[in-house]
Amino acid sequence: ENRLFKSFIYQEMNKAGILFSSSLMIGYAHKQKHIDFILEKFREVCVSLSAIKDLKDIQDLLDGDVVAPRTVR
Repeated sequence: ENRLFKSFIYQEMNKAGILFSSSLMIGYAHKQKHIDFILEKFREVCVSLSAIKDLKDIQDLLDGDVVAPRTVR
């Protein structure tokens, strides 16, 4: 279930041109407009996600595979 959510968030952020993974690195090269853009896109993805009522609906929205589980060393 968590991997479905994660896959959807990664996919939608990547569609917006934001390389998004389990962490997001913001640096001094990012201007306020970049940070605002990232936060707005993330808000939009969260709103979309909150409107989904069934896990199958999330899977149907995925363009690719569900992210693989993270292995712990």
